[in-house]
Amino acid sequence: MLTVRHTFALLALAVLLGLVSPAEAAPPSRGPRRRSGVMACLARLPKIAWQRLRGRRPCVVFDIDNTVADARGRTREIAHRFAKQHGVDAMKLPLSRIGYDGKETAHNAGVPEHAGAFQRAWERFFWRGENMRYDKPVKKTILLAKLAKLFGAEVFYLTGRVEALRDASVKQLAQLGLPDARAANVICKPDVGHATVPFKVSQLARIAQQRPIHWYVSDTPAEVGAIHRAAGDKTHCVWVDFPVGPRGDALAPEIPAIKIKR
Repeated sequence: MLTVRHTFALLALAVLLGLVSPAEAAPPSRGPRRRSGVMACLARLPKIAWQRLRGRRPCVVFDIDNTVADARGRTREIAHRFAKQHGVDAMKLPLSRIGYDGKETAHNAGVPEHAGAFQRAWERFFWRGENMRYDKPVKKTILLAKLAKLFGAEVFYLTGRVEALRDASVKQLAQLGLPDARAANVICKPDVGHATVPFKVSQLARIAQQRPIHWYVSDTPAEVGAIHRAAGDKTHCVWVDFPVGPRGDALAPEIPAIKIKR
């Protein structure tokens, strides 16, 4: 069990590394707030190291899109291309105004009449492996992956991307500086016909039978909630509160969150 001294030491480490700001570390002035996912992960590092010393092969698992890779970079690139090709200057948006997909981005730009056409262009562009190079790093989660590796955990990446994108995903993870960026550590769906949530639940259950999982980090509330309900204490779930995408209001209050600023 963590003592008060240990908690303050972890908090100081998180602030020092830039994982949380002093404002985030302070108690909320009013109303409830989810506990910090960063602190929840840092608190497990000593146990990771201890299990590694005992030969138990601990691991951590991350989603990819909008978890370690900011996929808005892909959407911004196609938005700027669309603006040039179709003369829609409003689509030249900064990253902070990019939406979750093509439709939301067009609405953010104030041109809903282009939402259908841009959504189709977005779908063709977004899921091409070579375009993942436009993504930006999510620094908080990447640093957590590096710390987990430093303390002795193997890092896996469990994604809703399909098997055909495995090589591109490995290349992207390596370019972002993530540890264990190799084919064996990237788990993809066989094809688009497989529903993402049950696929991830089953894969994490398979891993948990072989080795301890210290956390699963993802930006998608539906899968975080499903995994939390299915795995219980076998997998500690952390929700990435990303600027775009589904909100996590329905998640169990005990699931901690990592807040990513817009």
